[in-house]
Amino acid sequence: MTVAWLLQYVGACDDPGALGDAFAARFGEALGSLPAAQDAALYTATGSHDPILKEETGPKLVVRVRFPTVGDAQAGLAAASGLGLADFTGPPAFRGRACHELMAEERYPVASDPDMTGPHGAVSYFVLYDGPAEDDAAFRRYYHANHPPILGRMTGIRSTVLGTPAAWRDPLGIADAGHMHLCDISFDSVADLNAGLASQARVELREDFGKFPPFEGAVTHQAMTRRAL
Repeated sequence: MTVAWLLQYVGACDDPGALGDAFAARFGEALGSLPAAQDAALYTATGSHDPILKEETGPKLVVRVRFPTVGDAQAGLAAASGLGLADFTGPPAFRGRACHELMAEERYPVASDPDMTGPHGAVSYFVLYDGPAEDDAAFRRYYHANHPPILGRMTGIRSTVLGTPAAWRDPLGIADAGHMHLCDISFDSVADLNAGLASQARVELREDFGKFPPFEGAVTHQAMTRRAL
């Protein structure tokens, strides 16, 4: 298990792709070379077709930097304290806010990669749960035991990663995103993601969703393309 710092830009932008290019040009080198970082990636919002859920508006950009431990994350991110990440507004114009969080991540097997040794796909489908749950521990136990086996049967899926909040000391002073849970499933392309969303496993996932222990708050789904930093 690793920990991942997730910096998110939530708001409005007419061209997320160009926004991602501007962000990478300004911050990519610094974030990609943070002390103790295992890998760093930038995710940019893109479209997808979910036959079950209506189109939603999630983050325009997500930065994920993985570290071995919480201590490594705190020390590594201290090196980014002077970059002005919270003040990034493009170009093109981004109207919104920056927020972040640290998650403990766990990878689960999928049909195409039962040993979890293959690469993540180039397109991720992020599912963000605002929460709270009536019983956080019960929610996590049910989700981790029941949802990943179904996710792993989605057509074309390359990886499944689940995230839960990690306690940490924030060295950056950016607003807390505050999600209680994250699910990231990856595919090789948007076409493959759409095929996965149209598969029978997707129907089974919605049926399992109805069995989750009680929780509140929004659940946001967002397709994103990934590039290394």
